[in-house]
Amino acid sequence: RIALGTARLRDGDPAGAEKELRLARSLGAAPEQVEAPLGNALLAQRKYNDLLDLARPARAGAGDGFEVAVLRGRALFELGRREEAATAFAEAGGLAPDRPEPLLGLAQVAAADSDYGAALRAVDGAIARAPRSAEAWFRKGEILRERGNGAAALAAYDEAAKIEPAALRVRLARAAVQLAAGNDAAARADLDAVRSRNPEDLGAAFLDWQLLVGRGAPGAKAALAFVTGKLA
Repeated sequence: RIALGTARLRDGDPAGAEKELRLARSLGAAPEQVEAPLGNALLAQRKYNDLLDLARPARAGAGDGFEVAVLRGRALFELGRREEAATAFAEAGGLAPDRPEPLLGLAQVAAADSDYGAALRAVDGAIARAPRSAEAWFRKGEILRERGNGAAALAAYDEAAKIEPAALRVRLARAAVQLAAGNDAAARADLDAVRSRNPEDLGAAFLDWQLLVGRGAPGAKAALAFVTGKLA
C-alpha cells in the first residue's frame, strides 16, 4: 500500500495516493513510513488543515522530522499563518542544515511580507546549497518578477528551464515576462510548449489571448471565448 500510494503520488494522482497511504496507516504502518508521502498528497489537494493534523511538530531523532517540518511550513504558509510557517521552516533548517527547502520556504515568507532583500538572500542561500535545483531558480525568478526586475527574472527562469526543460510553470512564468517585455516570439515559443502538453491550461490560454490582442491577430475573439468559458 505504501509503494502503491507513493507511485500514485508520483504519477499525479494525490487523491488515490491519499487513499492508499491512509489504508497503510490503518493497517499499522509506522508514522515515519507514511507521514511524508501522505502529507505531500494532502498538500497537492490543498487539504492544509488535514495536513497539519497529520504532520505533528518534528520529533527529536525522528527520521521523517525534516520532511514533516517542511510540510507544516508549507501548509501554514498557504493558510496565511506566516510567522508559524517561518518557525516551521527554521526548525526544518536546524534538522538538515545542508538542504535548500527551508531557505526556499523562508524566501516565500519574506516575499509575502514584501521583504524582497531577505527573500533574495534566502533563495540565493538555497541555490548555493543546491545549484542544480530548478525549484530554487524558479523561486528566484518569481521574487525578481514581483520586485519588477524582469531581465533578472528571465535569467533565473532560463536557469530553471535548463535544469528541468519539461517544467510547465517555468515556461509559463517566462512567457509572461517575455510578453510584458514585448518579446512576442519568445513568449509564443513558451506558450506553445505549455499548451502542447496541457491544452486546457488557463494561464497559458489567458496569455495567448493577450498576445493575440496585442498583435491585432485573428483568433483573439476565439481565445477570449475559451478563457471566459473556462472561467465560467
